[in-house]
Amino acid sequence: MKVDVFIPTYNSEKYLRQCLESVIKSIPAKRIILIDNYSTDRTQEIAKEFGCELILDSRGLGKARELSFKLASTDVFATVESDIIYEETGWFDRAISLLKGNVGAVVAYVQRPVEQNRGLFAYTLSRYTPLKEKRHGFSAGSTIWLREALKGIEIPSSLRAYEDLYIERMMRKRGWRYRWIEVKGKHYSTLSDRKKAEWYGANARIFYSLTSDLSLLRRHLTIPFKATFASLLSRNPKLISWGVSYTIAFMRGWTYPSRYQILKR
Repeated sequence: MKVDVFIPTYNSEKYLRQCLESVIKSIPAKRIILIDNYSTDRTQEIAKEFGCELILDSRGLGKARELSFKLASTDVFATVESDIIYEETGWFDRAISLLKGNVGAVVAYVQRPVEQNRGLFAYTLSRYTPLKEKRHGFSAGSTIWLREALKGIEIPSSLRAYEDLYIERMMRKRGWRYRWIEVKGKHYSTLSDRKKAEWYGANARIFYSLTSDLSLLRRHLTIPFKATFASLLSRNPKLISWGVSYTIAFMRGWTYPSRYQILKR
């Protein structure tokens, strides 16, 4: 089975080459399509070097996801973030084996590097959570999809983040669900936690206005407490200040959504 692979990009040259190399090794790709937000670095040059198809679109990540649903030519397809590097092969077959019945998507969860505070926070909590109780939330950043499960889903243009949760909500309403697997690799971030938290906060507010769902707000308000716990487990006191500053930045975005709705790089 060969599948279309969609990668949204914007000034993604830092990890794109490694990302594409790992995608080629681990996913049987029919086509690799980059949906690029008019990058000004070497992103488009790298895409052409690897023989990728290139589509230019400036409407944001949500619309880039929606475009991938519409352009997929294979019944099963993949979406991958440009800063993800897979370090194992064989996981694609594991994901495909779960894509049956009413399962419309399989999230291939890749850990963020522990060198970054957000990655250390997630890793520490995950390490001390029993596997049977561990749950990874839905994400479109490293996901194998059944095209049928996504027919007719349109993502509001105002939503520039959490489009994946919006998709999962629409799928669930139609009777579809998702599964997840853990995959060895690294999910990097080229953005500061402050900028990303402000962006998340603004779009969580927009998500609430669209769905009346406050779960994102509740989740982020618990981060300082979880960061304190993770700090004690990892013996890294910096996680406490990181948790507080991250939540403050998130609330700044929540309070002023129009100011932080679009991510500034």
